[in-house]
Amino acid sequence: MTAEQYQKEDGVMWHAQDGMGWWMVLMGVFWLLFLASVIYLFLTAFARGRGHDDGDALEIAKRRLARGEISTDQFQEIRRHVEGAARVEPSSTTP
Repeated sequence: MTAEQYQKEDGVMWHAQDGMGWWMVLMGVFWLLFLASVIYLFLTAFARGRGHDDGDALEIAKRRLARGEISTDQFQEIRRHVEGAARVEPSSTTP
């Protein structure tokens, strides 16, 4: 059976979608991957804000002192400042 006979017998409309099955599957996979990547990017963008805490200011100062980035005098100044700030409680002012 030739292509002309095939078209005359069944009509052009009935076979207009031949071969579209694979394209539909590939488009479905594409959209799933696209949606998964958008969700991944969205979640990682917000996860950075609540990532693991490296510690408070005093812990950071201790690590910097251990690495030699600051002197003991600078560390003592930071410690006094941090401990003084911890004692001060914010006051609530109501009009």
